[in-house]
Amino acid sequence: MRCFPEFVPAVPADRARGHAEGVWRRLERRVDEFRHESGLPVDLLMHVADGVQAPDGAHAQAIAAIVDEAFANIVQHAYAQNVRIRVAVDPPPQPVLYLVISDDGIGTTAEAMTHVAEGGLARMQGRATRLGGRLAIDSLADRKSTR
Repeated sequence: MRCFPEFVPAVPADRARGHAEGVWRRLERRVDEFRHESGLPVDLLMHVADGVQAPDGAHAQAIAAIVDEAFANIVQHAYAQNVRIRVAVDPPPQPVLYLVISDDGIGTTAEAMTHVAEGGLARMQGRATRLGGRLAIDSLADRKSTR
């Protein structure tokens, strides 16, 4: 599954620095918690362009909820051995946040993906959509999964 929420507003760099530390540090802490709870290695890479205000409020909550739901899916369904998280934010004037969570788990069938209308994947889709983003899911039983 790939999440491409397009809701990161641009602000002057001097205002952005203080905000940027909050949500990104919270994400780092959540990844550390997941590593400890699941015992899985997680490779985290973040690249946030200078001059971009970090998401806050509903946007930060949506990112956290999407990450938590992806972690739950990995533990409950994927039987993964490794997890990778990539966060990238384009530079102003039109920054876009890209969140890609992937694992080397068993994936799922194309048929099962047609029943995404309920549950965690639907909640992830709803959160991204409500904030002007989108969620793409790439997961098949014969390939690695990307959230």
